Amino acid sequence: MTSHLQSLTMSTQSLWAWCKKESMMLTHIGKLCLAGILAILLSLLFDLEQPRTALITVAIVMQTHSGMVLSKSYYRLLGTIAGIGMSLLLVALFAQQPFLFLISMALWIGLCTAGSIILRDHQSYAFVLAGYTLCIVGLPATLNANYSFDIAMNRISEIMIGLVCATTVSELILPRRMGETIAHALRQRFIDFTYLLNTSITEQNNKVAVMQLMNDIFRLESYQASSTLESDQSRSLRLKLTRLNREFMSLATSHHTLIELLRRLTEQQAHTTITILNKIYQRLVQSIHINGQAIVNESQAQLAIQQLNHLENNLAESTHSNHQSPSLNSPELSTGLVLIRRLLSEIKLYLTTYSALSNNQPSFDPPPLGIHFEPLSALLGGIRGALVLVIMASVWLLSAWPSGIEAITMAVVATTLFATSPAPSKTVKQFVIGGFIGALLGYWVNFNLLVEANDFTTLIIAILPGIVIASAFTAKPDKAVIGAGMFIIYLSHLGFSKTYQDNQLAFFNDVIADFIGLFCSAIMYQLMDLQSNSWLQKRTIRSLQQLVVDACLTTQTLRREKFELAARELIYRSGSTHKVSEKTDQQVITWFFICLEMGYLIINIQKEIITLNNTILHNLFNSMSQTLAQLFKQCEESSFQECITSLDKLLTYLDHEEGSKYYSINSELRLLKEALIDNQRFFVLQGESS
Repeated sequence: MTSHLQSLTMSTQSLWAWCKKESMMLTHIGKLCLAGILAILLSLLFDLEQPRTALITVAIVMQTHSGMVLSKSYYRLLGTIAGIGMSLLLVALFAQQPFLFLISMALWIGLCTAGSIILRDHQSYAFVLAGYTLCIVGLPATLNANYSFDIAMNRISEIMIGLVCATTVSELILPRRMGETIAHALRQRFIDFTYLLNTSITEQNNKVAVMQLMNDIFRLESYQASSTLESDQSRSLRLKLTRLNREFMSLATSHHTLIELLRRLTEQQAHTTITILNKIYQRLVQSIHINGQAIVNESQAQLAIQQLNHLENNLAESTHSNHQSPSLNSPELSTGLVLIRRLLSEIKLYLTTYSALSNNQPSFDPPPLGIHFEPLSALLGGIRGALVLVIMASVWLLSAWPSGIEAITMAVVATTLFATSPAPSKTVKQFVIGGFIGALLGYWVNFNLLVEANDFTTLIIAILPGIVIASAFTAKPDKAVIGAGMFIIYLSHLGFSKTYQDNQLAFFNDVIADFIGLFCSAIMYQLMDLQSNSWLQKRTIRSLQQLVVDACLTTQTLRREKFELAARELIYRSGSTHKVSEKTDQQVITWFFICLEMGYLIINIQKEIITLNNTILHNLFNSMSQTLAQLFKQCEESSFQECITSLDKLLTYLDHEEGSKYYSINSELRLLKEALIDNQRFFVLQGESS
């Protein structure tokens, strides 16, 4: 008896421990099921044609955080209204002309797909909805234009019920705010960066680590977009997050530039300079630790700022001492000290914002930095979406396929929904796996459980197991696509609307049509894989190089964070940050770091020179900038030599000038020259491959 009690106690403890560990998943499942039940109940009470549409809406917009539900619901509503409006317009214009109707649909799908690639987060999702809603409403209307308005009103009513149920349950039942998640992610990011700093700079190869940190910035940006509709506190935190992200991008760039300098010094065997810089660097690392531990809260950040202020004063004194000691006053050491001091000041600025994270005082909206993307990728993505519709619609019209609308809709959904995925072919594969599981669940529920359902309670009991299984997948980020596939296929083919439908032949026809649509989409992703196309990757490299050209030729002082954001968005959208092991993507990442370092240096030098009243210096700098721009345009050996010659002239002039105001400019110009020489082979190779 005692052994049974002990066994029961251990089992209970294990179950309780598992529930605590998976509390987020269990809460998500419970809220989704409750919202789904409410959506079905309201749909039946209002006598809507397809209650499962409301249920699908709940499944799609229900997220683990309340802010995500609000944002996704808002943009889903906007996208749906736009799609329905375009459907009614096209039906009114081309109801009797199927060819013109489908061509217009293809243009709209292409436009929406391109828009989803250009924008990010939930704005991108709104374009996706505007695209495939046209298929959901417009295609059935082609069979009977007289019912197009009724179809549109039914769909918008069903979707509205789903949105209202999802947002209400999410806000009232154990709401999980984005603010808490953002604050936790920010703390974890700084701990990760502190760990990166803690490695000896002579041993670091930090490109992969910086890529991971950069991806984390975009992940936090998506969190920020989801917190827009939450409380004023979440909005204040969102604005601070924007500022922290930009400050973090700057200090990450400075850190990478410092690492590259130390790597070059190591190759040159400048051991004395490396030893001095490494010693100062370790003092910097120690200053952002409290009692040997990484900073985890705002009060510790304030203590670290005091330690950094003390180190900054010591660095100023040591820099002055180096000037007095010819044996230590080498150009390489001066350059390294400038970079360490800049890194220190940027970390201090970041920590100042970080220390006010819990402060609820309002923050001003930062100025917009614009949208940066590769136009050709957006154009080809739009063409791919339009082609999928044209191909599937042609098959439907030529074969008079009864389930053709189902196939077209699923193909368009996959083509628009996964257009921004880093690996769309892999994503579609995961979706197909989930869809296959959903089809099996749908068959079992339709023809074994729903046949026994004779009231609302038994109806819910019949369909609930499939919802629970699919929602368990969607709660896990690495399995969310599989869960989405399960939901879409399972819920789309549930046999209840106003009446129960138990036609097995129709069920199999529609499911097969779904998979044909998915396979068509997968084939198009293979034929037009924008993320793995070497030609388009070269286009990304050219776009990165053009950023440096623009920085060199501009007559206005550039904002460094704008340049860095543009470079990061270009490489993020190319998908290369998710495939650092592939050769083509490694070339993109290499050029990303080259352009980031060059742009960083030219902007800083330009900012300092523009404040000096020295015409000769201005002319020499403008001449050097033009040759540097020419080098990034042509990537030729002759352009490289012209750029180095121009740099040498500028450095020779500065060597004969006295005054501390030229100290930083001199150091950064030397760093620019070393970086060019170090990357000479990449310019030559790029020129040969162009």
